[in-house]
Amino acid sequence: MSNIAIIISLTIGIFGSLFLFWRELKEDYDNNQIFSFGLLVSISVIVGFLVGLILKTKVQGSNIFSSTGLWFWTSFIAGVIGWTIAYFKFKLKFFETLEASAVGFIFFIFVTNLINSLQPVNIKAILFALFSGLLVLIFYMLDSRYKRFSWYKSGRVGFSGLAILGIFFLIRAVVAMVDPSMVSFVGKTDAIVDSVVSFIFFLTLYNLSGI
Repeated sequence: MSNIAIIISLTIGIFGSLFLFWRELKEDYDNNQIFSFGLLVSISVIVGFLVGLILKTKVQGSNIFSSTGLWFWTSFIAGVIGWTIAYFKFKLKFFETLEASAVGFIFFIFVTNLINSLQPVNIKAILFALFSGLLVLIFYMLDSRYKRFSWYKSGRVGFSGLAILGIFFLIRAVVAMVDPSMVSFVGKTDAIVDSVVSFIFFLTLYNLSGI
């Protein structure tokens, strides 16, 4: 994947994520708060992505996108750190902000995998892009219906975001077991990490439900 393609994927992914983040929160917060929060997280993600690019090149001397393992985890960890700092700095509501961040995060993954699938054509990246894009659609479907679920007694905001994050990492865990080269740079060990992260999101969702 060329440097230009990487720049394009980062640009579209970040701006698209910021738009979705703003769209979810615009009714409750002013634009300065939303974009300041989102910008801090976005910068963190970009830094993490570049760290992954540098490490990947040094370790394997190949395209960062030959595996989504390294750039994904460096971006994700940096994004979590940036999100935590922004949360305490701007004091937005936790679950509302997490939900808005979730759909932006999945969109970012969708864009990076979609663009990666084009140069050269990469069937695995196409499939993962389609899966990520489907999760974005599922998010909005759940967001419009979750309060009707009889078992979700609390009706609190956060259901849709936690659900798609749990599903995303669960599927990553399955893929890491079946075809580690598709999502991991450390082999099947990645499945353990993904499973733990997925469990945390689903456990949080369970506690949020008020069951």
